[in-house]
Amino acid sequence: MAKFSDRLLEYFIERESKIGIKISKFLGADVNAQNKDGWTALMNAAFKGKTEVAEALINAGADVNAQNKDGGTALMEAACWGNTELAEALIKAGANVNAQSENGQTALMWAVYSYRGHTAVVEALIKAGTDVNVQNKYGKTALMWAASDGNTELAEALIKAGADVSLKDEHDMTALDIAQIKRQTEVESLLKFAEQQNSDLNNTLQQSEQNSTYEVTDKPKDNVSITITNAMFNKRAGR
Repeated sequence: MAKFSDRLLEYFIERESKIGIKISKFLGADVNAQNKDGWTALMNAAFKGKTEVAEALINAGADVNAQNKDGGTALMEAACWGNTELAEALIKAGANVNAQSENGQTALMWAVYSYRGHTAVVEALIKAGTDVNVQNKYGKTALMWAASDGNTELAEALIKAGADVSLKDEHDMTALDIAQIKRQTEVESLLKFAEQQNSDLNNTLQQSEQNSTYEVTDKPKDNVSITITNAMFNKRAGR
C-alpha cells in the first residue's frame, strides 16, 4: 500500500500544485517511484506537457535520467512532444542527451522524427552536445529520419553539426538513398551537395598530407569539415 505522502504527491501532481509537490517531498514522498512499466512522475509530466509540474519535480529531486522498461526518459518525452522549455530544463538539470531506449532511439531522433520535427528542441540538443551520429538498433540516424521526412531545415542543421552522410542502416542505405526512395527531392539535393563537399574535403586533406612534411594535429578533421561545410552551405544558400 502506498504511503500517505506518496498518495499526497499524486494528489498534488494531478492538481499541478508546485508547493504541494514540495510539501509531499518534505513529508517523505518518493518522487522517483516507478509504476509497473517503469514510468516516473517526471516522465508522465513530460508526456502530458506539464512543464511547471516537471520543473517542480526536478527541484524536489526527481531523477532526470531515470529510464522506464522501454529505456525511455523524460527528455525523450519532452523531445517527442516538442517541449523546448522542458527539454532545456532537463538538460540544465543533468539529463543525458545521448541516452538510448531499448531500440536505440535518442532524444534527438525523437525530436527529428515526431510531427515533422521540432527544430527548437533539435537546436537545444545540438547545443548541449548530443551525438548526431548515434545509430539505433536498425542503424538509423537522426539525419536518416530527416531525409525520410523531407525535412531540409533539420537535415541541414544536422549536417552542420557534424552528421555523417556516409553512415548506412541495416539495409545498407544512406540518408541520400532514403531521400531518393522517398522522392524527397529537396533533401536529396542537399545530401548530394554535402556528400560532394565531404569528398572534395577528404581529397584536399589527403593531398595536403602527401605534399606536406608537417603533421597537422592542431585541429581535428571533423572540426575542419564542419567549418568548411558551414561556409559551403552559406554559399549554396546565397548567404
